[in-house]
Amino acid sequence: MAERARANLKEFANVDVVAERFEEIEGAFGLVTCAQVYHWLDRETRVQRFHDLLRSGGTAAIVANVQVNPEYNLPFWVRVNDVYREITPGMEHQGEFRKPDDLPAHPFEESKLFERLDLAKHFWEWTLSTEDYAGLLATHSNKAALDEHTRARLIDAISELVDSEFDGHVTECYVAVAYLASRPAGR
Repeated sequence: MAERARANLKEFANVDVVAERFEEIEGAFGLVTCAQVYHWLDRETRVQRFHDLLRSGGTAAIVANVQVNPEYNLPFWVRVNDVYREITPGMEHQGEFRKPDDLPAHPFEESKLFERLDLAKHFWEWTLSTEDYAGLLATHSNKAALDEHTRARLIDAISELVDSEFDGHVTECYVAVAYLASRPAGR
């Protein structure tokens, strides 16, 4: 991602793309961004760390894809939960399925370290064949953590469900979000 950003921004003399471990990087930046990883950062220090890495007036951007389930897409997710309950109890989705207008709160909402909290969002979806969806499932960390036999049973059962009840394809829906916030000038 950093290489692509460098290539796309090479014409701008005032832009340096730095890709280092969030916990180890030093400096004061005009923009600090993390994509798809905010939930992995230490809960106790991440907000303060964003603040400390920004220069006065700098911007924090947390980018993520939030999976959502519009009504037209719910039948698959309800049925696939049955497969999870049968093969990997406890791995099934818990609680209500997230609706497209029910996005998580801004990560800095409770902090007094930032101002001008904003949200940019875009709904998108993609449809995957059974084979492509099975391949995607195999990359998920919770599936990779399963023993090989259980993982194969789970993915095979989900593939069978997709083929037999959902015409050989799965549509996943997301809202791409960018949570933005500014470090106040002078602080």
